[in-house]
Amino acid sequence: MRGQYQEISPRRIVFTWTWEEPDPHAGIETVVTIELFELGEETEILVTHERFPDEETRDRHDEGWSGALARLVKLLGT
Repeated sequence: MRGQYQEISPRRIVFTWTWEEPDPHAGIETVVTIELFELGEETEILVTHERFPDEETRDRHDEGWSGALARLVKLLGT
């Protein structure tokens, strides 16, 4: 995969996500937005990944993002 950062700020990162060959979705560009919200002594992370070509691809990425964020929580011990 490859992509390009579109916005980087202390509370928000936006970047494109494009698959490369041999993935069947090569050339299709999606957009990922990561937002950080202060909640007292904690931080909430909101990941929005959009512009998928179909529901199956969206659902696979939902599983991937959920797993990655769960590993982050485990790593940080919260």
